Amino acid sequence: MTVSRPAALMTLALALALATPCQAFNRKTTVTGPGNNTVTNQATTVRTPGGYSRSATTTGPGNNTVTRNAAGQYNPATKTWSTGSTTTGPYGATTSRAATTTATPGGYTHSGTATGPANNSVNRTAQGQWDPATKTWTNTTTYTGPQGNSADVNRSTTVTK
Repeated sequence: MTVSRPAALMTLALALALATPCQAFNRKTTVTGPGNNTVTNQATTVRTPGGYSRSATTTGPGNNTVTRNAAGQYNPATKTWSTGSTTTGPYGATTSRAATTTATPGGYTHSGTATGPANNSVNRTAQGQWDPATKTWTNTTTYTGPQGNSADVNRSTTVTK
């Protein structure tokens, strides 16, 4: 059985919303590759009431560092999961992402924007819907680039058993 990303996010949001007060999880991972080069990632995730915050730093060869700060929040009144993140590269360039996913009867709607270092943005809108009569899940996603060009992706999955 495959679970869609928005469904997984909504499940995570609900679990976080019902969870007990703040807890933190720290992780440090070091990988050594060819030429004895190492990459270390150190991350802290804190559960907040109805959401989370996360900060991570990855340090690679030459002491080059990438930092990422992210947060997510669930609003039970609107059944909406909102996320945002900012990533800063080794030379100071930043990217950011913001998205919201809202539960709808039998499905979801999603809207997100990713903005790159030159302030160029890509927008993503999506909706998914389950039809119990036909046992079919449909999903439509539209991507719109910085110059206004767009592409649609349509998917349909029918359960036969």
